[in-house]
Amino acid sequence: MDGGSGSRMSDYDIEKALFDVEDLLGRVLVPFILLGETARSIKDGEILGGTAVDIGIRELELNKSALRTIKTFYFEGGFNKTERGYEYTSHGIPVRIHVLNKKWKFLENPEQVFYGPATYLVPNPFKDYWKARHLVR
Repeated sequence: MDGGSGSRMSDYDIEKALFDVEDLLGRVLVPFILLGETARSIKDGEILGGTAVDIGIRELELNKSALRTIKTFYFEGGFNKTERGYEYTSHGIPVRIHVLNKKWKFLENPEQVFYGPATYLVPNPFKDYWKARHLVR
């Protein structure tokens, strides 16, 4: 928790946001891969950290039908297009969806990692992704 100061987001809220992402994308049958600090903390077996939930979805998977269905769900602050994809807020946590339109070797065969009640995909090999993480689109 944030200790009452409101200075940082609670670990619990970040987890709830991640579980909401999993539920939403499972409903529309869109596979995703964890990216950024979200992937790093889960890969390292830590408590989910960071200031947002970052995921990647291949451009082919995020078709018009899936996108239209996703937009029908209620999002705090809306479902907004960004430079790299889309962003919305869940439980006060930003969720950033990076639309992946380039083939990256470390995204071809993602590793399955357990976190809480679910299994998530993370880039593989992770060290190669981590070096190039700011370039991934």
